Amino acid sequence: MREDTEKGIKALDQQEDPCSLEEGDPKRMNMEKNRVGLIRTLFESITDSRRVFIAELVDECIKEMGAPPCKYALIGLGSQAIGLVTPYSDLEFAILIEDDRESNVTYFRNLTHYLHLKVIGLGETILPAMGIKSLNDFHSDDPAKNWFYDSVTPRGFAFDGAMPKASKTPLGIGKSPTKPASELICTPQNMVKLLEKDANLYLKEGYHLALILGNVSLIHGELELVDKYNNLLNTSLTERVSSSQLAQVIVSDNEARFESKEVTAHLLDVKKEIYRLPTLSVTYLALFHGITPTTIWSTITSLERVVGLENAHHLRVLVSISAEVRLRTYLSNGGQKENMSALSSMQVGGTSSEELRRVFYYSNKKQLLRYYHTAMPLKRFILNLSKHHMKNVPLCLYDTSPQVQAAIYQRLCSYQEAIGYYEEALQMRQKIYGKSAAHPAIATTLSNLASTWHDLGDDRKVVHYHEHTLAMLWIIYGQNSTHPDIATTLNNLGSTWSSLGDKRKAINYHEQALKMFREIHGENAEHSHIAVSLNNLGSAWHGLGDKREAINFHEQALQMRQNIFSDSVAHPDIATSLHNLGSAWESLGDYRKAIVHYEQALRMRCTIYGETAAHPDIAASLNNLGTAWDNLGDKRKAINYHEQALQMRQKIYGKSSTHPDIAASLNNLGSAYDDVGDHKKSIDYYQQALKIWKIMYGKSAIHPDISASLNNLGLAWGHLGDHEKAISYHKQALQMRLDIYGDSMAHHDIATSLNNLGAAWSRLGDVRKLRAISYYEQALDVNRNIHGVNAIHPDIATSLSNLGSLWQDLGDVKEAIMYYEQSLQMKQKIFGEGTDHPSIAASLNNLGSAWGALGDKRKAISYQEQALQMNRNIYGQSAARPDIASNLSFLGSAWEDLGDLEKSISYREQALQTWRKILGESSVHPVLAISLNNLGWAWEELDREKSISYYRQALAMMKAIYQGDSNNPNITGIEENLQRLINDE
Repeated sequence: MREDTEKGIKALDQQEDPCSLEEGDPKRMNMEKNRVGLIRTLFESITDSRRVFIAELVDECIKEMGAPPCKYALIGLGSQAIGLVTPYSDLEFAILIEDDRESNVTYFRNLTHYLHLKVIGLGETILPAMGIKSLNDFHSDDPAKNWFYDSVTPRGFAFDGAMPKASKTPLGIGKSPTKPASELICTPQNMVKLLEKDANLYLKEGYHLALILGNVSLIHGELELVDKYNNLLNTSLTERVSSSQLAQVIVSDNEARFESKEVTAHLLDVKKEIYRLPTLSVTYLALFHGITPTTIWSTITSLERVVGLENAHHLRVLVSISAEVRLRTYLSNGGQKENMSALSSMQVGGTSSEELRRVFYYSNKKQLLRYYHTAMPLKRFILNLSKHHMKNVPLCLYDTSPQVQAAIYQRLCSYQEAIGYYEEALQMRQKIYGKSAAHPAIATTLSNLASTWHDLGDDRKVVHYHEHTLAMLWIIYGQNSTHPDIATTLNNLGSTWSSLGDKRKAINYHEQALKMFREIHGENAEHSHIAVSLNNLGSAWHGLGDKREAINFHEQALQMRQNIFSDSVAHPDIATSLHNLGSAWESLGDYRKAIVHYEQALRMRCTIYGETAAHPDIAASLNNLGTAWDNLGDKRKAINYHEQALQMRQKIYGKSSTHPDIAASLNNLGSAYDDVGDHKKSIDYYQQALKIWKIMYGKSAIHPDISASLNNLGLAWGHLGDHEKAISYHKQALQMRLDIYGDSMAHHDIATSLNNLGAAWSRLGDVRKLRAISYYEQALDVNRNIHGVNAIHPDIATSLSNLGSLWQDLGDVKEAIMYYEQSLQMKQKIFGEGTDHPSIAASLNNLGSAWGALGDKRKAISYQEQALQMNRNIYGQSAARPDIASNLSFLGSAWEDLGDLEKSISYREQALQTWRKILGESSVHPVLAISLNNLGWAWEELDREKSISYYRQALAMMKAIYQGDSNNPNITGIEENLQRLINDE
């Protein structure tokens, strides 16, 4: 059956897709009719094959049990009855019997058990569906008694589950404290009575038996019993059970489905979100108009006199698309795994859940568009019909208006198409209401345009549209009014100004929005609007440098969202809060806590959108994991995450797109490659990022992103040894930051540029080191202006450390130690006296270096060993990081000075191994050559052959690095050592 279905789908793929034709093409409707016919034929074949298969199983059971004691009819319910069953669908059925004396009922009850065993033997029944009380007691109020989840058994052909709202089998629903037991083994008369009883009792409890029993088909047995049942059913629906009452239950029980947003980029449950709407809608329309539903195709034909031929056609197309998509999803996922995504597919490293892997990536966007062109107006019509709002309004089940098109394309991440349609919708609405009119529909379209330009990263356009929206809303609702749309627009403006770098303006807008939302929902209310404002305030304070305030707002937002949506639910807003908390903790230097939050956000986003989906939120998680692992010292892992993020962003926005997220990924890759010593590759990435920023903001624009790229290029050129070029870039970055933040200079970025200029000047000789001191002192003053003269803050501690480093370079080691000790004390107050923190480890390292320069090797070793142990506690005992390698190198040198060559060699060999892990085993790099040279020096007295071997390796590497520069002191120094050792032999 499944093989035949696969062949049927392949045959369907050979046919031209009607959706490939343009809207309005005269051939399209005929092609749609033809495809509907093919889908109908395929499902009729599946339905009949399944009927024959079940009948054969029943005959096998009867052969073992003996002949039935009376006439019977095994009747199919649900998708079997409406003709949309799949090879993986649950078996929902009942048994009609001629005579319901107890002995007869017992026979068919046993037949059902026997059949159940045969179906279980097929291996596709999950354990919870069997209702084993020790695993899943569905009638208990204790959650601990309904605990088992079967993630192993493939879910396919099985009895309908034993859950209270399922149980559509002859065994029915079991007895509970509030309901008697209810078997579906009855005479036609009693089955109708059961339906009538259910219409008044169980429908209110979400048990859809009356609706299910309203449409049956023969699977095996006597057709005359089915005919008799249907005749009695029609009489009942006319005289005792209102079919319109049953129709109303469909809407009230599925109100969320009818009112939900249309297509999204989230992972779709294809059964609940694609398939059920058409089947429920057709059933609703039939019952509402007094038509008894049969197969869905026949029911639509019966509806032609009510909805018209053209709308009946649209209903058939809607049903055929939903049935085809569900069937393709099941076949692709190998069972009743309903996960489907309309996004592009990309493999994401780091997650491996089998449940997430079973996702069907459906690339036929045009077919989904066709589905929603009918689904959207159908939802609106049924909701209004059920509320008696539009009885006399002509029904039109095909809406391709620009607003609908735009909404679908935006949610599918096709942003350029969305903007084109929103602009068309704006022009259309302005034509209707007046070009200068203030109307809610026009305001909505302006807001939608802002939202889509935000998706594309053009924040100037976003501000333009949001400001237009806000001005219009003030006119519509009043300048001093409190309205959710006004508060939302204020929030959006805050977020956009934050992206544009004006954090104070952002905070002002977010605070206005938060105040308004609390006035609307209540001061202490928990509402998603309030959570959004809290989240945005956290992000803005983070941007201003107040990380503790940022964490405070983000934690409030996360707690509120978990309370609203449940902390066990995968929701985009919860993922956003986790992501933002990770970012705040990363800024505070707690990289492990940051990674925990980022990984939680990534897992949740993969659950929402699909593990291999190409989605901006997943790309953001990958990007931030790359940054956090970079800070933790695992540069290779960092590069891997950043490359995944870049590839995903290029897939979303286009490889040659000038999008801020692509520029950010290029920038981060530049930083990671700079850290591993590939400075030329780093500069290439930084320059690509700078090019994008200048295209986005303008060649002569002044913007924080451009200044950050200039700053990074300065760092990379400095690492490459071109300090003059480094100074040039840092000066450009500083000037731009002064232009952005003002001459008061009270901003973290200005302090950063001053620090970097100090570092660059310090590398240009002793005379220029005095200029470096001036920059470092200015940076210290800026940090004290920002945080307070007597404040204890990481930025002030960093400035003190930088001044210590420079005084040490100038030879005033005691002055250096004074600054280092002030820095260490401040860091210990900030992070805690006994805390392992990277910044404290750096200060211990600096003090070790300074005491070593003063000649106190014992004190130097003590500080360096503390630094080494702290770094290993932070990053792991076997972690490979530059700071750990530097600790090991220093300790090797210090123990050599104290005459302990064995200890010296041990530390230096560890340092070499660490650098090789960082840079790659076959890498050619100056730091590796220096490590090899140091080992050559250390082995001279203990093993001359080993010493010569290390010197030769070091020399070969230096020559490879400085090709054509044979007089380079790094080369000549090793040659002298090697020649001296050879001559001594």
